[in-house]
Amino acid sequence: MVIDHFVETYLWIVGLVVFLFLIDDLFVDAVAYFKNLKPKPIPKEILFDPKNNKMLAILVANWKEESVLEAMVHGNMAQLYQENVHLFLGVYPNDTATLEIATRMESIYPRVHVVVNRHAGPTYKGQMLNEIIHAIFDFESELHINFEGFVLHDSEDILDPKLPYLYSLGLREADFIQTPVYSLPVQASELTAGTYIDEFAEIHTKDLLVRQHLGAGIPSAGVGTCISRNLLLNFFEKQDQVVFLPDSLTEDYQLGLQTAKWKFKSVFLCYYLEGTDPSQIISTREYFPNKFWSSVRQKTRWTTGIAFQGLRNIGWFGGLSQRYFLWRDRRGPLNGILSLHLIVGLVAFPFLELPSSGLWILLALNTLGVFVRFAVRIHCVQRIYGDSVALFSILRWPVAMAVNTWAGLRSTRQYMMSLITGNQIKWVKTEHRLPLGFGLQPSVSISMNQLVPISNSQNEQKQMTGVL
Repeated sequence: MVIDHFVETYLWIVGLVVFLFLIDDLFVDAVAYFKNLKPKPIPKEILFDPKNNKMLAILVANWKEESVLEAMVHGNMAQLYQENVHLFLGVYPNDTATLEIATRMESIYPRVHVVVNRHAGPTYKGQMLNEIIHAIFDFESELHINFEGFVLHDSEDILDPKLPYLYSLGLREADFIQTPVYSLPVQASELTAGTYIDEFAEIHTKDLLVRQHLGAGIPSAGVGTCISRNLLLNFFEKQDQVVFLPDSLTEDYQLGLQTAKWKFKSVFLCYYLEGTDPSQIISTREYFPNKFWSSVRQKTRWTTGIAFQGLRNIGWFGGLSQRYFLWRDRRGPLNGILSLHLIVGLVAFPFLELPSSGLWILLALNTLGVFVRFAVRIHCVQRIYGDSVALFSILRWPVAMAVNTWAGLRSTRQYMMSLITGNQIKWVKTEHRLPLGFGLQPSVSISMNQLVPISNSQNEQKQMTGVL
């Protein structure tokens, strides 16, 4: 029948594209497996070498962060006791609640400094970060010091106290350092928030290590990123006195790729302290969106910035390995389109009266590939969160697929409309939260294992404010 022939041809096309995308992912899995790329132990004498004590400026851009900023500063300053680490809080003049809290934190902690943006908010995050950097230069002139590393973090971040040592270690050999970022544990019922557990566990214990091994540039995750003074000044020289493109939705991603394009050395440092629990990787921990549409909005911004603005601003560059990972970065919108066709194909398949043997073989190969991908992801999650959390990855997979599909489609529409109308794409803020108990008092610090997530059944205000 004509309909059968049409459906089978359609299924062949969808199946082959799925197969090619699976081969793409399985290649990265295979490199990680055969090259034994995974988090490694780092000896205490190497990490805590006195040479790893460089002057570091931590930049935090804030807009409407009055619910988490105080707890974040108290909690992290209780653990970042190194005198060489300073925290710069960027705030807007028209965000009076956040400005008031930031000013109070500055009065409590000598190493906390407030930078008030010249422009009313909100602006793009890159614009705020550029403002902070210029203010840091003025601060240096006043105190006759020079920061050697400039670190990016957000107002919901919980920093491992060993991170400054790791940043300093990286600065001894590279100009761009990315460290792992992971989700804090969440309730099993929080399937949307849990998708970030799966994705970051896989990307930041495997994918970036493969990327580094094959010689491709390391993208910034926006937090846990440190750049050298030399690199920063190079950005100033080549980009008209700014480091971050002020109209980019993913200024962090482009920072890392531009670094590679200019052939500065970048590293991804994925370590745990020798003799300690291997799951306690030196990293930044935070909560991610726990509502479906909040996640879609965030992923839309990421996809638009990486796939579309990244192509426009950075283009294609480098050798085969670099271009391969640029392709992987920009697959997002295609993943969304493919997911829709895959769903249609799965619905249509049972209606074929007699699928060809070749189509059955293709279906079997794709099914096997999906199971291998399940196993790899579960292993990555288990490495950090344990068996029970890892097994829930299977339930979270469809949610992640739905979020990423919607985000891919929305980002395509959003970017196309911006080209047609000439209107700038708006920055969409992500709501932030902290664990209950973190930053409870200025003198209290809490280890990663002590952090307790607040369940959805509890008061929403508590979940958003942490302790305030």
